[in-house]
Amino acid sequence: MKDLIKVIDDRYPTWMLSEASQRLLEYPVRFTNSPYGNYQKSRFFGTMMVSNGRWVGPEYDWFVEYLNADVTHDDDLLPGYKVQRTLLNFQSVGLLSEEHTDADEIGPMSVVYMVEGVDGDLIFADHSTESLHRIPFKENRMVIFPSHLHHWGNPPSRGVRLTLGLICVPPEIRNHP
Repeated sequence: MKDLIKVIDDRYPTWMLSEASQRLLEYPVRFTNSPYGNYQKSRFFGTMMVSNGRWVGPEYDWFVEYLNADVTHDDDLLPGYKVQRTLLNFQSVGLLSEEHTDADEIGPMSVVYMVEGVDGDLIFADHSTESLHRIPFKENRMVIFPSHLHHWGNPPSRGVRLTLGLICVPPEIRNHP
């Protein structure tokens, strides 16, 4: 499973991360994020910013547009893919996520960009080997992985854990009738 996960640190300059963090910490969110809509298992703050490849967020954000374009145009990331969804996730102490997948089929890729926080690991579960793989939270860290992998984000021990989650689809899925 580890070989399917790509971790990129410090992709953007410090000033850009600082600007993005300040803006996104003030972005309108709702207490409605839950991977499968079961609020008894997990619930945290967030909002959909891009859906079906179109901007739907309540306010435009330049950094989200920049991130989406960078991911789908840079040859080292996901060139040729299209951002299907961008979600702002905002967890504070005690707000649990649950194990989930971002897609059932093979093909789509997920990107978790860690914007603000001190901790709150991204955990991957491999049920075939009954093992877990942890990616420690680090500001300005990008994690790219197949969307069908089981994963979740742990809440922070203090403060907030702010991430942007993208689901990107390759051309063969995007152009499927």
